[in-house]
Amino acid sequence: MLLRNAIDAQFAPVIAAAAPAETWLEDHKILNAHARNRVGETIARIRKDGKTPTRGRVVAGLSFGFWRALFDRKYEQLWVTHLHRAFPHGSGDRSELASLMSRLVPFRNRVAHHETIIRRPIKTHYDDLLELAGLIDPDARTWIESISRVPEVLEQRP
Repeated sequence: MLLRNAIDAQFAPVIAAAAPAETWLEDHKILNAHARNRVGETIARIRKDGKTPTRGRVVAGLSFGFWRALFDRKYEQLWVTHLHRAFPHGSGDRSELASLMSRLVPFRNRVAHHETIIRRPIKTHYDDLLELAGLIDPDARTWIESISRVPEVLEQRP
């Protein structure tokens, strides 16, 4: 949520109730055809659920992979014009985020699909997650650390 909202906030005007066609989400100057297709699939899913697609619902419904893809080299210009502002505490280098996201996506997918993570470097993934949060908002990182039980659970791990 922190990531997607930080990215979405870089595209004015930020009106959660706006129709996606009135936003960056369907703008061919911003997103390539593949990304717009993913937006279209999300809109179709929202409609199938009997709801009106809004910017907020589409942003919430897009996959983590969609957000990760925004840091690919093909979106370098988008990084320069918009995305870098979502990470005010980062280096300003798109590849920093691309690398971080590429490490987080497989782990997130394993967790989301209830696959085993027992042999995964959980501490490393947790540190990556904290780093990502801190690049967006150090206060968010601090809050996550303050409520997280991950270090406690890892300490009890055999």
